[in-house]
Amino acid sequence: MLFAAAAFSAAANVAAYPPLGAWPVAFVMLAPLVAALDRATPRVAFWMTYGYQVAAAVAITRWLVVPMAADFGVAAWRAWIFTVGLVALYALLHALVAALWAGLRPRFGETVAPLAFAAIWALGEALRAGPLGLPWLLTAHAVVMSPEWIQVADLGGTLAVGFPVLAVSAGLGMAFARRSWRPLLAPALVALCSFAYGQVRINEAPPLGPRFEVGVVQAAVPPRERFLEGSAQRNLERHLEASRALLGEGPLDLIVWAETSIDAYLKPGSEVSVALQRFVDRTGVALVTGAARNHGDQVYTNSILLFVPGGTEPESYDKQHLVPFAEYAPAFGKLLDPLISELSREIPFRPGTEPHVFRSGPMSFAAPICFEISYPDEVRQFRAGGAQLLLNLSNDAWFGRTGFAELHLGQAQLRAVELRTWLVRGANTGISALIDPQGRLQESRPVFQPGTLRGRVGLAGPETFFSRHGVAPTIGLLIAGLVIALARGRECAR
Repeated sequence: MLFAAAAFSAAANVAAYPPLGAWPVAFVMLAPLVAALDRATPRVAFWMTYGYQVAAAVAITRWLVVPMAADFGVAAWRAWIFTVGLVALYALLHALVAALWAGLRPRFGETVAPLAFAAIWALGEALRAGPLGLPWLLTAHAVVMSPEWIQVADLGGTLAVGFPVLAVSAGLGMAFARRSWRPLLAPALVALCSFAYGQVRINEAPPLGPRFEVGVVQAAVPPRERFLEGSAQRNLERHLEASRALLGEGPLDLIVWAETSIDAYLKPGSEVSVALQRFVDRTGVALVTGAARNHGDQVYTNSILLFVPGGTEPESYDKQHLVPFAEYAPAFGKLLDPLISELSREIPFRPGTEPHVFRSGPMSFAAPICFEISYPDEVRQFRAGGAQLLLNLSNDAWFGRTGFAELHLGQAQLRAVELRTWLVRGANTGISALIDPQGRLQESRPVFQPGTLRGRVGLAGPETFFSRHGVAPTIGLLIAGLVIALARGRECAR
């Protein structure tokens, strides 16, 4: 029965996250596991949760296999071994969290126990997303498509969003296991406060200030048609043609393409750079695009370039947080060569060194590239540097129709709420979108559908609590609450 409960929770996880995206399931997805943990020893809790984590994460993160097998030539069986091994390694963290909970459980009163579980689990997520560097499949990501539940992100980031969800799930599990309604009281109050805050923030009037017309090109060029002989010119013309169509619909202040839309290693003054500057001069509209840049001496960067009318050299930002194996070879990479050596054959990129804010265009903006949007503290640096708008240029073509595009979009929606800023997302194969400061999709383009979108965006309002302080106060609050609850539990035991 114990491991059946873990299986039910794993299945609920798969249902809650994309591509299924049944977000209400998030509020019950841990309930069967928590009910089983309510009488488990630390040892049983560890293995039961470990099995749950591995099963759920492998089912959801199968998108890792797609680029390795389809685009990099890794044998499918080796790609699966790598994916399962990575998941199994990270699953140890929450297995340890569950074992800790099982050991501490008797010290918490019936009313506060669900909140204590939610705090311990959330702290585990904070450790995985921060120091361990894997900010994916957090509880908050399961409810992104419901704007009311993510507004507290401007106070405490993903932890503040996930905590009420975890508390409700834990309360339901404990109420079932103990045949008591008391474990539901505190979670219901926390969830009500979070939802009420969301309602207030969603209905606030947008900040006053100028508005800008932005157009986005989603060219949907598959990887197999890129970086080939003659492809740079073909795909450049494809993007230019779509941009002309956008301008034919009305004036724009800014045109946005995707990450590495230019499939050539650009040098200053190259033919492609000249063509882009000529287009911008002729139309009078600034253009932002991603491109791999060649700095000479085998030095390459994954960059964002801003071409402005009358400019000489484009303003640029170099990606700081590179993707291991795909963009650089990690120090331990050689150990995995027998398994995934094909991933290390690409030209390694040099990381950027600063969170650059573009200021030569119609507004000051920052453009974290691809999965840099997944790291809240890194995106906060752009806001602190003066960015009044966020652009996220990405290329999610590698992952097929596995739900990765929806997960990645959800990361961008959370960043918009955390910083209360508009966010323009240009993705090669989607999902491109205009996201408002409440995290809602104002315009979007479905995955793998070429086309364009356009809309009006504004500038960021005042800095939020989260943009100034990050997640540290939330972590401190969770730890303090646990310490107080443990102390009171010890006193009651006496």
